Amino acid sequence: MISKSIRFTLILAILGNISCVKYKHLVLLNQDETNQKNSFAIPQLEEYVLDHKDQLYISVSTTDDKSLDYFSKGNGQSAVSSNSGESGIFLQSYLVDHLGNINLPIIGPVKAKGSTINQFQDSLQSKLAKYYKYSIVDVRLMSFRVSALGEVNSQGTQIVYRNSLNLLEAIALFNGFTEMAKRNEVEIYRKQDGQTIKRTIDFTSNKLLEDSWFYLRPGDTIYVKPLKTAALRSNTIILSTFVSIISLSIVALSLITNARR
Repeated sequence: MISKSIRFTLILAILGNISCVKYKHLVLLNQDETNQKNSFAIPQLEEYVLDHKDQLYISVSTTDDKSLDYFSKGNGQSAVSSNSGESGIFLQSYLVDHLGNINLPIIGPVKAKGSTINQFQDSLQSKLAKYYKYSIVDVRLMSFRVSALGEVNSQGTQIVYRNSLNLLEAIALFNGFTEMAKRNEVEIYRKQDGQTIKRTIDFTSNKLLEDSWFYLRPGDTIYVKPLKTAALRSNTIILSTFVSIISLSIVALSLITNARR
């Protein structure tokens, strides 16, 4: 018969195997002996180049309130509305069509594909100057979406309402890693030139701050793999339950055998 001490030792062995995760694999931005730095040369942010299917939120402010109605989308409201929620802003955005243009009232088609947001904003500003003496244009990228899967606390897709997002900000956006996240092998998937490319990032190294992929691009997907111990931990209950059932079965069989004597 399996004694309680043997069963207890077996369970301890299982728990010991699944809990053996090194501290350095849990801490972000570790410094090693060869890389004791207090300052880092963070890569320069490359401005995103607009492409077709991108969506832009365009805000036009002029001294002529009536002129704003021409740029309204939906309910005759101005392009800027303080009470617009995410859906309202999204519906008021303009789509870059298959020709790479955005069609605006009064102005007509404006080339967007191939330009950065700042370049497109300047181009639009110069075109509006022909119609309005005083005007201010603000352009925001509404199609900056980042997705995260795997061992993060909030899987899904997030829309970023600004023109840049780095890796640390992205993980924070998804409420951080789970305790079972494999932080030293985080995969980033990116569409580039009609292909999907992958890069593996080590969040436990401070070299992350100097990585060329430190800044994400619209459409990037983050996949955080689980530690190997995660699979063992998920089976702990099953294994311990199995051991308990076997022990109880043996005890029950022993009691029945003794009762028949």
